Amino acid sequence: MVVSCVPVEATDVQSKSIAETIAAVKAAPRGSLLIIDLDETLFLRNSSQAFLNCIYPRVLGLPFFLAVKALKPWRAMPAPFNESHVFRDWFLMVAATILFPWTPFVWRSRAQKLAHTHCNMLLAQAIDESEASLVIATRGFGLIVNPIIRSLPMACIEAGAYEVVACRFWKGLPDRAKSKLEMVVARFGADAVARSTVVTDSSIDKQILTAAATPCLLQWPDAACNSETSDLFPFSSLLRRKRASPKKKRSDAVVGKKRAV
Repeated sequence: MVVSCVPVEATDVQSKSIAETIAAVKAAPRGSLLIIDLDETLFLRNSSQAFLNCIYPRVLGLPFFLAVKALKPWRAMPAPFNESHVFRDWFLMVAATILFPWTPFVWRSRAQKLAHTHCNMLLAQAIDESEASLVIATRGFGLIVNPIIRSLPMACIEAGAYEVVACRFWKGLPDRAKSKLEMVVARFGADAVARSTVVTDSSIDKQILTAAATPCLLQWPDAACNSETSDLFPFSSLLRRKRASPKKKRSDAVVGKKRAV
């Protein structure tokens, strides 16, 4: 199942190379915020999509996705919640959890494996070397992203030296209508963001990129929105990627991550 991922807008922030991004992460000043995106950045897959792929039995999951595709219930919501990328993901996560209540328990086990398999090790190692304060900021849902984050093979994660900014799960609808900048400013303040280093793969984060002292926009060559089991859900066009994905040349640097076996 391919999960969403909001339509992108143009941004004036120039993309950085892998080398420039890694250097910026390592050079982030002590006491400043190092704000890192999760999906397809620190975690080289889409967490919401991976969660949906835990639905079992699939013979029951497929009719659920077909019904959502046909009915498009978000269209009945008032603005801004009737925008598909705002309501759709939240509805899918909550409805899937209610209809398949064992999914979160299956997810906790699976998330540990995925975190090790798809961690962006090159970025993770640079973060461990940085003296800045790590903030993992995502518009994903806490119930889904926290099991992944806690299992990432990073010294700062093991030491508990990090904070997470994410959407709530059961009350996540108003959170999904906010930008990542609004979410981070609400927690740390505008001044902290103005001194921060931000790393993300998506130009949809243009507001926080523009507000940061050191913005790093980079689409990692080994990131993917397709999960190992997405081929079992042939109607994956229900949800869109969070960024445009024109064919591009791969960087001469290779992200250090383990391959799925």
